[in-house]
Amino acid sequence: MKILYCPVHYWFDEIQGGSELAWSYNIAHRIALLNDTSIIVTGKTNLKDTPRYVIQEIQSSKTTLDMSPTNAVKFMFAYTVFMRRFLKNAKVDLIHHVLPFGIDRTFNIYSIMKREMPAPYVIGPLQSPLTVVDYDMDSSNLRDYGGVKSTSFAIKINFLSIFKKPLRYLSRLTLLKSDQIVTIDIKTRNLLIEAGIPSNKITIIPPGIDTNRFIPHDNSNEEIIIITTGNLIKRKAVEKLIWLVSQLVNINKPVKLMIVGDGPERNNLVKLVNQLGLCEKVIFVGHVSNDKIHEYYSKAHIFMSLSISESWGQMYLEALSSGLPIITVDNGGSASIVDHGINGYIFSQDDYQNLLHFLTLLVNNDELRNKMSIEARKKAIEKFDWDKSIIPQYLVLYNKLIK
Repeated sequence: MKILYCPVHYWFDEIQGGSELAWSYNIAHRIALLNDTSIIVTGKTNLKDTPRYVIQEIQSSKTTLDMSPTNAVKFMFAYTVFMRRFLKNAKVDLIHHVLPFGIDRTFNIYSIMKREMPAPYVIGPLQSPLTVVDYDMDSSNLRDYGGVKSTSFAIKINFLSIFKKPLRYLSRLTLLKSDQIVTIDIKTRNLLIEAGIPSNKITIIPPGIDTNRFIPHDNSNEEIIIITTGNLIKRKAVEKLIWLVSQLVNINKPVKLMIVGDGPERNNLVKLVNQLGLCEKVIFVGHVSNDKIHEYYSKAHIFMSLSISESWGQMYLEALSSGLPIITVDNGGSASIVDHGINGYIFSQDDYQNLLHFLTLLVNNDELRNKMSIEARKKAIEKFDWDKSIIPQYLVLYNKLIK
């Protein structure tokens, strides 16, 4: 099976991090290892070990991850030119546009121009847009932890607003030209159906997790560590989590909150911790690269997130695989992963009474915590393991389309 993955995001490796970057790498890399005649077209890669398959860099001069609007246009034209040249002289069994692809924002010039694609054409995995815009974080530069707005960020917001209708038209035209669209959940599937995409073109395959890297550890020490991970932006509502920890009473073990991540809200959160007298109970770890993040999950006992909005929430999978019970709120992404009362608890936004009650319960009850830990790990392996569950679903889809 010869597959052309074009494009596979701006960067192709395990370290850059971020949900979509990780999904792109794992889908293309793991399937290409099984089909080493595959070609992966990406912006840049820093892979140390040369894989058996072919990687084509179209922005090899880049030294940092660049997701600015200007580079997005350059990137799109670069992979379009590659596809036109490559498919003139070569045949493939399947073409997969992995990511980036934002619904009603992204389009594929090559597929729009072609009356008929030269091979079965797949797009995805796609996710629903966030219901909250992160105005305090420049998504063009995810490594800008200070949160300083760049000119490109303002341009991007204005561009999406001004060209909303033509972008939506071109995006939906691209989706209609596909043979199959992969969505991460039923919510995204329904969104596409409402946009006029036939339901038989849509397959739900969730993102996965490396269960060999995120593994449970025996943390039977006297101190209970609650972990939260992600960019420190307003949407993540970390200040509410800090406040809840300050309200913990009648607990039989010392508790610490470990905050992994960085961002524009860090200074405000540090001030809050000082005001509440929690300096010895709250640890600010800072940014941790994707290849090191599992080390911090292994130190924790409970994962907690009060994020207002999530399209998916890869951190939930990381917590599940690490055997951590999860306490969170209904934010759009949590319900697909967390089973209330089995491997964690989900409450409505601002339901502080139940959040505090069940957080206290998990801190005090070792038996309940261990039971939920087992269930969390079990679901991660059975439903979300890349090699055992997710990749086989892609292979079934590919074989169906090729036949």
